[in-house]
Amino acid sequence: MHIVRYLDHNDEQVRVGVRTETGVTPVDVPSLGALLALPLADIRPAVDAPAAEPVPLERVTLLPPADGRMEVWASGVTLRALPSRP
Repeated sequence: MHIVRYLDHNDEQVRVGVRTETGVTPVDVPSLGALLALPLADIRPAVDAPAAEPVPLERVTLLPPADGRMEVWASGVTLRALPSRP
């Protein structure tokens, strides 16, 4: 299961959905940030219960997950070990 943001070419609306091999099934949430703010117990039913019929992949453009309104924190600073001196 891949949770994605996508643009539907039929109405030019950005939505959140679950991507499958054949299409994207819309999820009934206003944004990806709103979905991720829910407790896990509420996320699973939201993504498991389709809000509508799947949209064919040919009719969508997949978008980056961060929408400019959600806060993103990252870590992973790489430290390089210096060679030891004799």
